[in-house]
Amino acid sequence: MSYFRACLHITADNISKFRLLASSSFLTLLSFTANFGEALADDECGPLQNGSVICDGLNYNGITYSNGGNVTLSNPNMTTSGVITIGSFDDGVGPAILTAQEYLQINSEIRTFSTQLSHIIIQTPTPSNTAAIQGNLAATSSSTGNAQVDISGDVWINNLTSSPAISATAQGSGDATVIVTGNAVIEQADNTTAISLNNTGSGASNFSMTGGSVSGNIEASGFDGSINISGGEFTGLISGNSSGGDFSISLTGGTLNYPHDAVDEFPIVDLAVVQNGSVPHSSIYIDGATIYAPATTLLSIGSDVAPVFGSTNRIVVDDQLGQTFLQTALLVDVSQAGTASIEFNGGTLSYVTSDDQINAALSVSSASEDTSVTIRDGTISAVGSPLRTPTLIGAQAVSYGNMATVSMGGGDITVIGATAYGLMTQDFFDDGLFTEDERQFGNSTISMTGGTLSVTAAGEEVTGNLIVDSSAIYIPANFADGITNKITVDGGTITATNANGILAYVNNEMTTQINLKSGYLVVNYKGRHEGYGVAVGDPTLENMPSEPGVTTSITIGSQMTLDASNAYYAIINLNDAPDNQMLVSTAGTVVGDSMLGGGPSTFTLSGGSLTGDVYGDDDIVRNNPDGTRYPGNDNFIWSGGSFNGGFYGQGGDDSVEVRISNSNAVAAAKFDGGDGIDTFIFNAGSLQSFDGTKITNFEKLTLTNGLFQLTSNGGTALSLNGFTDSTGSHPFGEITLTNGGNWKIIPLNTNVATRIEASLTVMSGGNTFSILPGDVVFSGSIENNGLITFDAADAPGTGTLTTEGSYSGNGGVLSVNANFSRSGFNDALITTGSVSGRTAMLVAPFSPSSTPRVYNIVTVNPSAGVDPNAFHLLKGPVVVSALAYSLAYYPNGLAGPSEQLPPGFILTPAAPANAAAFLDDEFIHRATIKELIDAGLTLQPYVPLYEAYQSVLLEMTRLPSLKTRSGGRYNNGEAITAGPALDAVWGRVGGGFDHFDPQSSTTGYDYDMSSFEMQAGLDGLFLDSAAGALVGGFTAHYQTGEAKVHSRYGDSKIDPDGYGFGGTLTWFGTNGFYTDAQAALTWYSSELKADDLPLSPDDSDAFGYALSLEAGQAFGIGDGVSLTPQAQLSFASVSVDSFTGAYSDDVNFEDGQSLLGRVGLSIEKESAWTDVNGQARAANIYGLANLYYEFLGKTTATVADVLDFSSEPDDFTGEIGFGGSIDWQAGKLQYSAFAELTASTGFSTGSYGYGGNVGLKVRW
Repeated sequence: MSYFRACLHITADNISKFRLLASSSFLTLLSFTANFGEALADDECGPLQNGSVICDGLNYNGITYSNGGNVTLSNPNMTTSGVITIGSFDDGVGPAILTAQEYLQINSEIRTFSTQLSHIIIQTPTPSNTAAIQGNLAATSSSTGNAQVDISGDVWINNLTSSPAISATAQGSGDATVIVTGNAVIEQADNTTAISLNNTGSGASNFSMTGGSVSGNIEASGFDGSINISGGEFTGLISGNSSGGDFSISLTGGTLNYPHDAVDEFPIVDLAVVQNGSVPHSSIYIDGATIYAPATTLLSIGSDVAPVFGSTNRIVVDDQLGQTFLQTALLVDVSQAGTASIEFNGGTLSYVTSDDQINAALSVSSASEDTSVTIRDGTISAVGSPLRTPTLIGAQAVSYGNMATVSMGGGDITVIGATAYGLMTQDFFDDGLFTEDERQFGNSTISMTGGTLSVTAAGEEVTGNLIVDSSAIYIPANFADGITNKITVDGGTITATNANGILAYVNNEMTTQINLKSGYLVVNYKGRHEGYGVAVGDPTLENMPSEPGVTTSITIGSQMTLDASNAYYAIINLNDAPDNQMLVSTAGTVVGDSMLGGGPSTFTLSGGSLTGDVYGDDDIVRNNPDGTRYPGNDNFIWSGGSFNGGFYGQGGDDSVEVRISNSNAVAAAKFDGGDGIDTFIFNAGSLQSFDGTKITNFEKLTLTNGLFQLTSNGGTALSLNGFTDSTGSHPFGEITLTNGGNWKIIPLNTNVATRIEASLTVMSGGNTFSILPGDVVFSGSIENNGLITFDAADAPGTGTLTTEGSYSGNGGVLSVNANFSRSGFNDALITTGSVSGRTAMLVAPFSPSSTPRVYNIVTVNPSAGVDPNAFHLLKGPVVVSALAYSLAYYPNGLAGPSEQLPPGFILTPAAPANAAAFLDDEFIHRATIKELIDAGLTLQPYVPLYEAYQSVLLEMTRLPSLKTRSGGRYNNGEAITAGPALDAVWGRVGGGFDHFDPQSSTTGYDYDMSSFEMQAGLDGLFLDSAAGALVGGFTAHYQTGEAKVHSRYGDSKIDPDGYGFGGTLTWFGTNGFYTDAQAALTWYSSELKADDLPLSPDDSDAFGYALSLEAGQAFGIGDGVSLTPQAQLSFASVSVDSFTGAYSDDVNFEDGQSLLGRVGLSIEKESAWTDVNGQARAANIYGLANLYYEFLGKTTATVADVLDFSSEPDDFTGEIGFGGSIDWQAGKLQYSAFAELTASTGFSTGSYGYGGNVGLKVRW
C-alpha cells in the first residue's frame, strides 16, 4: 500500500476546476457592464416622477432607464422581451431599483447598475405553468453602493443562458446580497451556477434562502460573506470564497441534493479563504438540513491565507432545529495560518466511497495552528466499496507543529474499509507535498467519553509484507521529536474487527500517555496479520529502526474492559530501544497477552482482572524469533485484582512484586524471571499460601511486610538460580526476609523433606522464618539476623532445618520446641558447613517432665569450622518443671549407655562435664533426687524457694514469750482494770533479721529473712484475789517480711504478708508464780520470685496457727532484784495451698509443723520513786538467756508430684537478750513504755538472728 495524505484536501486540479465556476460568472457580469448602453429605447414607461416610475403596459421590448430610478412593473398581463436595464455607473446616477410587482411573462435579462444602490425585487406570483421569468437577473454596484436581489412569493425563474440566473456584484465598498423567500423556483440551464454573489471590493457577499427550490450552483465571494439556507430544496453546489474576512455558511433547514457525477474529492459545499486578510474567521454551520451527494464528495473549508495567526476555520453540525442528514464528508483544510475545527453535535453523516484513495468522514488540517474534531452525538458512517480497496477514516485532525485534538463524547461512528481508522490525529507518511524535515507534526490528543465506535477492516484480504495498522484509535508516525501524545477513553464502546483497538506510533524522545478510564474495547483480529488491543510503536515496516528516548504510559481504570481474547495481544510495545520506557497500570478487566518490548518497563496490576500472559521483552514464539535486541529491566507489580496468566521477564534484571493476600489468586499465576538477575518480592500483608514451583528463573526472592506460607508435599518446593554480580559469585539464589517479612513453610508430607534450592537471610527488625513439623533443607547457606522458629502445631519437637551450606548468626534468634516427656523429640538445626556469629536460642518446652534427659538442638560438622560460642540460651537456663537445662557445645558428640549424640550444641540438665550420665535411661529412672543431684543435675531456682517456703512461714507464725509480748505493763496484774476496758488497750511493734541455715536440705539452700510485726491488744482483769490475778486479752496482728533464698541454682525471694488475731490468758500469783497461754491464727499471701527467671507464679496463699504455754517462778534476792526461771512450749502449723508454678511445675507441701521448747532464766531489777512534782515513777530492767529445742520442724515440698525436697532446722538454738520498761504519770495520764533486744544462734549450723521489740501503754 502506498501512503499519502489522509485528509480530504482539495487537490490543486480540483481547486482550479471549482474556482473556474466563480470566475466564469464574473466575466459574464463584466460583459453586462460593458454592453449596458446597447438598449434600444430609454424611459419607455415615461419620465421619472420624484425618482420613480410605474410600467403598466402590456408589452415592452426592453426597458431602459440609464439614469437610474425606482422602476416598478405593475400589470398582471405584462409581457416583456429584450433587456431591462436600470441605471449606469455615470456620475450623478442615483439608485437603480427594479421591482417586478405584477407581470405575466418576463423574457428579458434584468440589469441594474448604480454607484449607490443596485436592487432587483421579484415579488409577483405567476399562476401560469410557463416560466414567469426566462432570463437572468443581475444587480451590479460600484463605489459605496450595495447590489441586492430579492426573490419572494411563488416566482418561477428559468434561465436558459449560461450566465447565472441571479447575480449580485459589488465592485466597491458595498455588499452583494441575494435573498430567496417563499416558494420561489429557480432553475439554471445545465445546472451550472444559478446564483452568484461577487464582491470585488471590501464589502460582503450574503445569500439567504428560507424556502423554494434552486437548481444549480450557488457561489458567493467577497472579503466577508455568508450563505444562509434555512429551508427549501437545493440541487447543486454551494461555494463560498473569502478574500480574507469573516465568511460563514449556515444550513439550518431544507435539502441539498447533488445527483450528478462528481470528480474525486469534489466539494459540494465549499468555503475557501484565498486572499490575505487581517484575522479571517470562516465557518460552516449545519442544523436540520439534509444533504445528498455522490460518493467521494465532501463539505469543506479550505484556507490558503498567508500566515495571519489567530484566524479560525470551523464546521459545526447539529440537530437542534430539526433532523440533520449528510451524505458527504466534512473537511477543514488550512494550508497556512489559522485553526481548523469540526464539531459534530448531532444528526446523521453517511459517507460512502468507491475509490482506492484515503478518505475521512471528518477531517481537519492546519499547517501552523491547532486543529480539533469534536463529536458529541449523532451517527457517522464512513464506508468503502467492497469491490475496491479504499482507506476510510472516521474523524481526523492534523496539525503541523501544534496541537491536534479529536474528542468523542457520544453518538455512533462506523468505519468500514480495506484499511480503516476510527479516531485519528496527524497524517500518514510523506505524500509529496512536504519533505521529511518540513513534516513536523505537533502534539496529539484523542479522547472518547461516550458513544459507540466500530471499525472494520478487510483483514485477510490485505496482502503483502506489511502488518496492517487499521485501528479504532490511531496516531500515525510523526517526524517531530520530543512531543507528547495523549489518548483517553472514559466511556463508550469500541469494537475493532480485523483492526487494532488503539495504535500510537512513536518518535525520538516522545511521550505517549494512554489513559483508559472506563468503557469497553473489544478487538477481533487473529488472521494472517497481528491484531492488538493497545499498541505502541511501528507495526507497518519490518526493518524500520526503533526510536530512542520514548516514554509510554498506559493506564486502565477500574471501569474499563479491554477484550483482546480474539487478538494477538491486549497490550504491545513494538519499539525496541535501550532507553525506551513502558509503563502499564491496570485496575480494569483485561483479556489477552501483553508484550512490553525493548527497554525498561513496569506493568502494574492494581485491581480488576488480567487474563493472559505478560512478556517483559518479546514473545519469541509469535513475534520475533530472534528476540528483542534491547531487553530492559522489566517490573511486574501486582497490588490488587486477579491474574490468570504468567509473567515472563526474559532479558534484563527483572522484578516481580506481589502485594495481594489472596492465595487462590496467586496460585493461578505463574512467574518466570528469564535471563539476568531477577528479583521476586512478596509484599502482601498476609498470604495464606503460595506455590513456589510457579516461581522459576529468579535469582532473588524477598519477603517483606507480612506473613507468607509455602505448602509442600516434599521434594523441591522452590528453586532460585545462582548468579554473579559486582560482589562476586553466588552459587545459590538468595531469599531475604526484611521489613516485617514472615515466612512459614508447611510440609504436608513429613516423610519426604522439603527442599529449597537457595540461601536464606533473615534480616533483623521483626522478620521471622518458621517451619511446621517436618524436614526442610536449604541447598545454600543460612544467615540469621532475625528469628528462625519451629512452629509447634500438632507435633511439637519433630522438625528439622538443614543447611547444606554455612550458618551464621548475627544477633538472630533460633527458637525450637522440645518434648520433655520423650527423649530425642526436639526440633533441630543441622548444618554441614561452617558455623559462625552469635545466635540466641529459645527452647519452648512441651509436655514438661521432671525426668532429666539430653536433647541435641544443633548438629554441626566440626571439620567445616564451628565457633563454640555460636549459640547461647537467650533467657538463661531452660526451666522445665523442677529442672534447669543449659546449652553446651560438644565437638565430639556425647555418648552414654543408652544413646550417642553427634557433634553439636546439646541441651543438658547437668553441667557439661556430667551430661553423659543422663544418657543412661536405667539410672535416671531408678535414682533418687539426691542421687540425681549428686550426679550433677541442675535444678531451677524456684525449687530451693519451694523448699524454704514453709520454714519462712513457720518462723513468722511462732508465738513470743510473755516478757516479749507484754514488757512490764502488767505488774503482776495490778495495772489492769477489772474486765476489758479502754484503759487496757496496748500496742507494740517488732522486727528482726534471721539468717537461716538448715541442718539438712535437699537443695542446700539458706535464706536471710527480714521481718516486721505490729500487734495490738485489749486486756482485762477477770480475777483478782489474795492468791493472784487472772488477766485475759484479745490480740490482732499484721506481719510482713522478705526472705532472700540462696542456693547454687540461683537466688529467689519470698515476700509474705500475714493478718490474724489471737487470744491470751495469764495467771499472776502473789507468790511470784505465773502461767501464760496464747493462741493465734494467721492468713498469708506471698509473692514468689526467682531473680534470674522472667516468669513467676501467682501469689501463694497459706494458713497458720500457733499455740503456746509458758510458766515461771520469780524469786526475790533482795534490793528489788528477782530471778525467774521459766519454760515455754510453742506449737505452730502452716498449711500452704498447692499451685502450679510458672514453668509447669506442680508444687505440693507436706509437714510444716513446729514444736519448739524453750527453757530460760531472767534476772530483773525494779525501782520506784516520786519525782519533784510528787508524781510516782517506776522502772524495770531485765536480762534473759534461753535455750530452744525443735522437736519437729521438718518441711517438705513436692515438685512435679514425684520429687520431694525436705529440710530441717537446727535442733538447738541459744538466745540472749535484755530489755526494760518505765512508767510515769502526767496529769491524769499514766504511761508505760517497754523495749527488748535479742540475739540468737544455732548450735549445729550457721543460723543466727537478732531482733527488737518496743511497746507503749497509755492509761487514763
